[in-house]
Amino acid sequence: MWLRKEECGEIVREAWGNGGNIFHKIEHTAGRLQSWGKKRSAIEQTEEVVAEMRLLDARMDELEDREEIY
Repeated sequence: MWLRKEECGEIVREAWGNGGNIFHKIEHTAGRLQSWGKKRSAIEQTEEVVAEMRLLDARMDELEDREEIY
């Protein structure tokens, strides 16, 4: 999933570019990707909730219109 996101490559380049030995670079890169993944997941969940709320709002408007007509 991460490989499809442009941000992933940037995070890897930045994290890998830090000094230190290979173990430090791997640890730092993994930590950055994990943090980014959690934030990304939260954003996607928020976007899904907003989309669902918009659908519910539209449905409520439709039902209110029908009630008025009735």
